[in-house]
Amino acid sequence: MMEVTAYCPCGDCCGWRRTCFGTPVYASGPRRGERKEIGLTSTGKTAQRGTIAADPTRYPYGTIMQIEGYGRGVVEDCGGAIKGDHIDIFFETHREALEWGRKRIPVKVWFMPPRRGNAWLEPGERMNGDSPAREIPGIESLAALLTAGVASPSSPLAETAGPVETDI
Repeated sequence: MMEVTAYCPCGDCCGWRRTCFGTPVYASGPRRGERKEIGLTSTGKTAQRGTIAADPTRYPYGTIMQIEGYGRGVVEDCGGAIKGDHIDIFFETHREALEWGRKRIPVKVWFMPPRRGNAWLEPGERMNGDSPAREIPGIESLAALLTAGVASPSSPLAETAGPVETDI
């Protein structure tokens, strides 16, 4: 069982506000007042349905999850309040995120090793640009196929990419 909360791109969910000039900035924390790119994850990808925020020391970027009542998604983001077995799933609207609320539900996890080029990422290290899926041939197609429900974790493609399946 895992605690699953929801977020959307709004300032309430993502901790940003607009200045008097209309520029989005971080509302609190060590980056308070710095410019905020709306809708981008910590890996530099655009957040969309299927984007998951997780603790990267527990679930590396690229980890694929099957969430009961939501579907499949990929860990592409992190958050200050997201620690351990707690994930935050992306919705397009604030209303959808509020309707989801906070749930403790079963989640199936396929761990994907985090990499930048040929180097492994250290826990908590940010991609600061492209996600590992764009840098490692095979993982992008595996993530896309698993998310779309075309491949299964037992497929030959999944075995070559090296995920580890577990139920949480």
